[in-house]
Amino acid sequence: MPRGQYSYGIKGNTAVKPLKRTTIRKPKKSEEQIRKNKNNRKKLFKKQKQNDRKYMLTVVMVILGLGCVTVAGDSKIYKMQKSVTTLENQISSTNEENEALRVKILKYSSLSNIEESASNGLGMHIPHGDDVVKIDFSNNYFKDVTSNNHTVKKSNNSFLSFLEGIFK
Repeated sequence: MPRGQYSYGIKGNTAVKPLKRTTIRKPKKSEEQIRKNKNNRKKLFKKQKQNDRKYMLTVVMVILGLGCVTVAGDSKIYKMQKSVTTLENQISSTNEENEALRVKILKYSSLSNIEESASNGLGMHIPHGDDVVKIDFSNNYFKDVTSNNHTVKKSNNSFLSFLEGIFK
């Protein structure tokens, strides 16, 4: 590997006259160009940071929105479960009341209870042979009675009936 200004070429066992190496110098970038590149990198880094913040903010907002929707759904389900429990309690209490009423109906509908309340409370007694009146409905006892068609008279309290009365 050549070092320095001269290139020493060794070709086998012969020595060759050293050649002066010609180097092409690259022009150095101007300080202004370096400053522009540095500023461009800073701007790009800032913009990337802002985009990252926007992305993270968007993700956080989406997660927050989904959390709110979940909480709202859970509260709605809780309210529905509470109303179902309330309705079940009302149904069970109504069923208990129905059973109590059925027991009372059976108690009051027994023949001995009806007979006792009729004789003691209402002063009724069991009819004997002379107390019974028999009526024969095979004969038409009401053939002379004509049926009267009863009509309902309209009241003239409405505005339309008032106008009808004027224009008749």
